[in-house]
Amino acid sequence: MSDPLTNKSTTFAQEERDHFGLHGKLPPHVGTLEAQIERRRRWLDALPHDFHRYIFLRELQDTNEILCQALVQSDLPHMLPLVYMPTVGEGGQRFSQIWRKARGL
Repeated sequence: MSDPLTNKSTTFAQEERDHFGLHGKLPPHVGTLEAQIERRRRWLDALPHDFHRYIFLRELQDTNEILCQALVQSDLPHMLPLVYMPTVGEGGQRFSQIWRKARGL
């Protein structure tokens, strides 16, 4: 669960939870990726500005890249301005305000 590239959060199946010792670290309900996307989409849509949405997606990518990519792919016309220009440009300008975790360059 600490690796954002393999973390699946509540979508870990019972067998995976047994294998990785995840019982007690996750809610007992096994969810679907679609349900996770819907929950995160509601949070994203409730944020007041695109820059806040960009920060939300960056934090999601740092914890669960599978969900982040699925969320972005679920509605590309709505998401591309958040993960590309102009919002990423503002993210670069305000990098010191939003930096949370080292990633890439």
